[in-house]
Amino acid sequence: MSITLNNINKIKTTTRKRVGRGIGSGTGKTSGHGVKGQKSRSGVALKLFEGGQTPIYMRLPKKGFNSLKQNAYEVVNIKDVVAVAEKNKVEGNVTKEKLFDFGLISKKDSKVKLILSNQEIKNKDIKIQADIYSKAAKSFAA
Repeated sequence: MSITLNNINKIKTTTRKRVGRGIGSGTGKTSGHGVKGQKSRSGVALKLFEGGQTPIYMRLPKKGFNSLKQNAYEVVNIKDVVAVAEKNKVEGNVTKEKLFDFGLISKKDSKVKLILSNQEIKNKDIKIQADIYSKAAKSFAA
C-alpha cells in the first residue's frame, strides 16, 4: 500500500495557546488576565479566599469530640495493693482513702478500676473497694 495524502495519519499538534504575543492573537497585552485587580498580578494566592465571606473550613464543624464527662478511671493492680498492704500490715478491707494514703491513686475522689495481672496472689483474704473491677479481679471486691 502506498502512502498518499488521503491515508496519512494525523500528526498531533499542541492545543496550548501562546499568550502575550500581540493584540491580534486574542491573548495579547494582558494575556487573558483582564485589567487591574489582584488576579491580574503575579504571585496571586486566592485558593481559600471567598470574597470576605467566612471560608468553608471555618464554617464547618471540626471533626472529633472530647467529652468533659468521660469516665476516666485510675487503674490499680491488685499485686501492688497486696504488696503495700503487707508492708503496712493492713488487715480487712482496703478503701479508696487507704489507696490514696499508699500513693496508688492521685485523688481520694477519683474513680478506681481494679485489675488483676496474670500473677498468683498469696494473700487472697484481702478485700479492696473500687468503682469497677476486671473479670479476674471480681474475687477481691469489697
